Amino acid sequence: MFRKAKSIKTRLTLTFSFVIFVSVCLFSILGTIMIGNTIVKQAQDKVRLDLNTAHEIFLSESDNIKDLIRLKAQSVSIIEAIKTENKDKLYKTLRNIIESESLDICSITNEKGIVIVRGTN
Repeated sequence: MFRKAKSIKTRLTLTFSFVIFVSVCLFSILGTIMIGNTIVKQAQDKVRLDLNTAHEIFLSESDNIKDLIRLKAQSVSIIEAIKTENKDKLYKTLRNIIESESLDICSITNEKGIVIVRGTN
């Protein structure tokens, strides 16, 4: 019926142990959340920077190809072959351009956008 009284030493030990346990759990959870958020933010920043870099490289290469095509389109051999509708000469010239400039595809179209000669196939 009577409750046995615990010694002050036992009560202090249990109270401090409980406080320490709760503190460790709380700070472990908060630390894990903060570290997780930091890692996710750093990963997102890296992906964003990598995408921006890839976009700039793409734009630069696109400009280089545009300049290359503009210069090649003004060559005398292509202009003469288009005027005379010599598709064999156009194809050979186009294949030379593709090989010399390491292009994947290149085609010649008329003013309506209809393909006259494809350099690949």
